[in-house]
Amino acid sequence: MLRKLLYSALVLCCSSLAAQASVYPITTVGFTYSPDTLHIALGDTVQFTLGNNHNAVEVNQATWNANGTTSNGGFNIPFGGGQWVPTNTGTFYYVCTPHASLGMKAVVVVHPPGSAQLVSVNNLQPCAGDTILGIINSVGFFHPTNQFQVLLSDASGSFANPSIVGTLNGSSGGVIQMVIPSGLPFGNGYMLAVQSTEPATTPQNMGGVLIISPAPQVQILGNTTACQGDTITLTASGALTYTWSNGSNAPTIQVFQSGTVGLTGTNGLGCSNSSTQQITFNPLPSVGLTAADTLLCTNDTPIALQATPPGGNFGGDQIFGFINPQSQGPGNFAAHYTFTDNNSCTAADTFHYQVVSPTVPIFDLGVDTFCLFGFPILLDNLASPSGGTFQGPGVLTNTFDPSNAGIGNWVISYTYVDTNACSATTNDTIEVVNCPMGFQENEAEKLYAFPNPASHQVHFSQEANWQLYTLSGKLVREVQGRSMPLYGLSPGLYLLQSNAGQWRQKLTIAPQTP
Repeated sequence: MLRKLLYSALVLCCSSLAAQASVYPITTVGFTYSPDTLHIALGDTVQFTLGNNHNAVEVNQATWNANGTTSNGGFNIPFGGGQWVPTNTGTFYYVCTPHASLGMKAVVVVHPPGSAQLVSVNNLQPCAGDTILGIINSVGFFHPTNQFQVLLSDASGSFANPSIVGTLNGSSGGVIQMVIPSGLPFGNGYMLAVQSTEPATTPQNMGGVLIISPAPQVQILGNTTACQGDTITLTASGALTYTWSNGSNAPTIQVFQSGTVGLTGTNGLGCSNSSTQQITFNPLPSVGLTAADTLLCTNDTPIALQATPPGGNFGGDQIFGFINPQSQGPGNFAAHYTFTDNNSCTAADTFHYQVVSPTVPIFDLGVDTFCLFGFPILLDNLASPSGGTFQGPGVLTNTFDPSNAGIGNWVISYTYVDTNACSATTNDTIEVVNCPMGFQENEAEKLYAFPNPASHQVHFSQEANWQLYTLSGKLVREVQGRSMPLYGLSPGLYLLQSNAGQWRQKLTIAPQTP
């Protein structure tokens, strides 16, 4: 880089370049020479490569114009070819003696050897790595394919192992751009020289001295990769002052997104250098955690959590990848899943779920013993909440028929599914016996009421004081005798009591028919 302070142009005292010989070919193509006009510098060599029936004989211009063959005493290249080194400048005409009449002729123009000078540069105190401008003046002949080359010596002024710091193509001079190599040590004896390729010249010390200061070795230190959402801290190194590509002059900056970060540092000699660093923020992995349902019942069987990608870690209220509502109990819960990919980037997902207790229904047939040939019992009014399903021997939809169940001990169940889709079942164990007149018996007290269920009237096996209560404990009817009218009472399950509370039995009042 150029320093901020540029120096005025300096004219360098330059000597002419010593020419080195170059060889230029001339060949034959049919009955022509190629090239038919050749420009060279004095000291160069012409190499003729001719066919076996062609030669090259120098003639004067008049003979050449007349397609004659009389030699003027100049060079004479035999059939097949040979070399010629001009000893003076000028235009030299030649022909092929067997074929001059066919116009087989050509010209060689020999020029004085050219010389070039580096006459100015715009900065005498560059830094290593800077670009400076110079002007080359050329005098004399240079081939159109020539290249001027500016050489830089070492710090002591020696050109034993020079560096080519600039090139300019063409046959005349002009402005040349020169790049001072980076990494050069400090020195106040560097020199410049110019050489050419056609004609080839030996570089000479052009005079004048450059003071070259080393450029700082600027570095960007810190991580180059991170994960999205993270922060990378970069630190500048190798110089005195810094300017980052985001405009900051601080020794450290923080980076939050992918891209190229640039840094320019300047040392105490005023020399600057730059460095860049590609920063990459890798995307976070796509992580998912779900299960079959977000609302579970305490009596549900365990369910598996579905996590993607596989290979991560479970956490939160479930660390093994399963939800077991039976052991967890009711409440609101959250399961976590964390996954780390090959870039060491981590992402997580959370699955929220609720465990609720099912609604446990109330179900009781009222008595524990039924006569085999007793009346069928409507079950709807014996269960709460309504809307569930009944199951068991002798059960058809919502009716229990003892005769269908048969003699024996049976379990009648009522299953209810609540608004949370939770299911619970209540069982009632009964016995069906073979008894006279279909009476239900209370074996413990030898007291019983019949029929049960009853709709209009219930009868008792003994005369006594009988009370009828709702299940909530409200007395709704009381009689002394062996029967009790049931008119005006709502269908449902009630509690009969007698013998001063020593005997109790559930009674089902069926809907009354006219």
